[in-house]
Amino acid sequence: MTPSVPAPAPAPAPSYSHGTSTTPLLGDTVGANLDRAIAAYPDREALVDVPSGRRWTYTEFGAAVDEVACGLLAKGITTGDRVGIWAVNCPEWVLT
Repeated sequence: MTPSVPAPAPAPAPSYSHGTSTTPLLGDTVGANLDRAIAAYPDREALVDVPSGRRWTYTEFGAAVDEVACGLLAKGITTGDRVGIWAVNCPEWVLT
């Protein structure tokens, strides 16, 4: 007799709270919104860091965001985990 494998738990519903405002939130994720921007404006500038002179197009920005995400996954951060960021105003904060 083969032991049964339990089905994976369903993903939790995304949080949705917009305080006392009557204006609803977009209803999609930051990632989905970024994917649409990359598709619509691949070669336009998405992020400019004036002090260092660094610039990212939407395509480059998306690739850098994916690189940070892969690094977090490699460190054991998984879907549903929350990550706090304490940083000065810098491009790395935006990429995270």
